[in-house]
Amino acid sequence: MVATGWTQGLAALAAHEWERARGLLATTMERGQTPEAEHLLGYAEATWWTNDLDSSIAARERAFAVLTARGDELAAALAAIDLARDHGDKARPSVARAWAERARDLVAKHPESRPAAYLARMQGRHRLEEEGDPQQALASFDESLRIAEAIGDRDLVALLTHDRGQALVGLGRIDEGIALMESAMVAAAAGEVGPVNSGRIYCNMIGACLDMVDYGRAAEWNDAAEQWCETIAADAGYPGVCRVKRSEINRHRGLLDAAESGARRAHLELGHFVSFTALAHAELGNVHLERGDLDAAESEFLEARALGHDAMPGFAVLQVAQGHPEAAAASMRPALAALPPAPLHRARLLPAAAEVLAAAGDVDAAAECAVELDGIAAQFGFPALRAAAAQARGTVAAARGEHTAAILLFREAFQLWAETGLPYEAARSRAALGASLTAVGEVGAARAEFTAAGAEFARLGARIDLGRIESRLAGDRSRRADPVDVARSLLAGTTEVMLRRYRVVGAYTRYDEAVRNGLVDARQ
Repeated sequence: MVATGWTQGLAALAAHEWERARGLLATTMERGQTPEAEHLLGYAEATWWTNDLDSSIAARERAFAVLTARGDELAAALAAIDLARDHGDKARPSVARAWAERARDLVAKHPESRPAAYLARMQGRHRLEEEGDPQQALASFDESLRIAEAIGDRDLVALLTHDRGQALVGLGRIDEGIALMESAMVAAAAGEVGPVNSGRIYCNMIGACLDMVDYGRAAEWNDAAEQWCETIAADAGYPGVCRVKRSEINRHRGLLDAAESGARRAHLELGHFVSFTALAHAELGNVHLERGDLDAAESEFLEARALGHDAMPGFAVLQVAQGHPEAAAASMRPALAALPPAPLHRARLLPAAAEVLAAAGDVDAAAECAVELDGIAAQFGFPALRAAAAQARGTVAAARGEHTAAILLFREAFQLWAETGLPYEAARSRAALGASLTAVGEVGAARAEFTAAGAEFARLGARIDLGRIESRLAGDRSRRADPVDVARSLLAGTTEVMLRRYRVVGAYTRYDEAVRNGLVDARQ
């Protein structure tokens, strides 16, 4: 009967029936029978998938002791690697490092083994994510791949294919990297990869799309990831992690209700996964911030920070919205300094950094952020990065009173945001454009931009942004400047490069024929 219980439990595990496997294995252990290492590892996996990380760690540590006692160094090393991962997810970095070091000791005499390949991959992920060094990460992935191919581990080969793609993207080899990542995604979708590594591939793909600010590609893979999550593990940790990332994508696409519900569900699913729970709180804070519910945003950001996540850049943007730009700048500077040198990592923070520092009056520092972001956008060429760079440069120009330049940059940012399908960012560009148009006396054009931005903010439920627009529209009763004078002023103060960037030809129609022709000739 006991043997049947063990057998049935492991069979349920192989069928991905996590709750049933957990119940069968737990019941068999409760009968007083001493489990073998395989039974403990099976129970650890079942409890991991059912979001009981503490029980999973306890069972895996027992399995490690059994494996070490019987001299199975390779199996013990694999258990140690998983324990390093799990303690990391519990926000215990020191314990995680100790287990990783124990694994290295165990594989020292087995350099061509499966655990050696996983350790090389672990080193690569650290170099990519923590150190921001895609070149060194690629070297680690290549070494891991060499071993995985030699021992015929197709599961690990697929995972490393995706890892190598991410590293190549980080090196600017965009097409080559994306092709590798999509190849790994197809393997996971086809069921050629086990559930743990499939989850890693799906989550890392969505994370890579976020790093590339490529929400169109992310949306294409989003349905496949969601289907996998619901099929393999409807209530486990991986769906929670993926759901946080999908919530971020939905937020950027203007789907705030979907973003909020996804982040809330992720928070419930993540349970003991401390570091990922912090991500869910931070994403909920970002949703509330866009809606203008500053109290709710602050509450979520503080929860995230209490769990070890800095909740940046949202927390600093919140401080600006609360009327504390100097405090926001004080929050932003160390976060910016702590970023690894990887360009795509830095690009996630630089747009908000430029905005926050400009709001605090540190325009030179904001300009440095804008210049760095512009260089990254030129290197990688993603439309959303180019939009963010134009927005940041426009923010700096406006802060310096250079509204002629700011107008052209905000127009460029709006166009790119619109092309990328990011309505909130596009509306913010239009609002900033309206402010600069007002500054040069183009009141009628400014009102048109404010009205369009306000309509979008109203649709999105962005209350604070909408309130600012309504105040602008209600309070701006000044006489509209002569359009011909404004056109001539624009033409006189605009460089040839800026004019080439000014692509909204329809905007010329409000000027008289002579000025319009002059603008068109200068643009060409």
